[in-house]
Amino acid sequence: MREESLYGPIRTSGPFARNAFWYEVGTAHWSLGRRRIDMVTTAGTSLVAIEVKVRDWPGVLRQAHFNLCVAEYSYAAIWHKTIPRVDLGWFDDLGIGVLEVSDSCRTVVKARTSGLVDSERNAYVRAQCAGAASGGVA
Repeated sequence: MREESLYGPIRTSGPFARNAFWYEVGTAHWSLGRRRIDMVTTAGTSLVAIEVKVRDWPGVLRQAHFNLCVAEYSYAAIWHKTIPRVDLGWFDDLGIGVLEVSDSCRTVVKARTSGLVDSERNAYVRAQCAGAASGGVA
């Protein structure tokens, strides 16, 4: 199972179905190393960052936590077979949403608006998405 195989159900079902999406949005401009956000979409005028993982839920928690300074909402999309092993309390405490992904997508923990958004980083990601066609790599 590859992370990319979870993209389809996220796009076609769940809270962001039929939204425009951008993939692998670069953040290396300000972060250490080669960093990217797996998926970016919008909810009204708010930016939504989605990190996708099949098994490594502590890793996706770290990534989604980083995204709280970039996007108004941050989600972790996790393969349904991994969800029973996930400590959802960590996500809820941080305001990070959790999406359970199988052949469909459903919200397990609803994200709360981030109070940590850095306006320059947010604008940078928005500019990356504006420069790429929906459904493309930004």
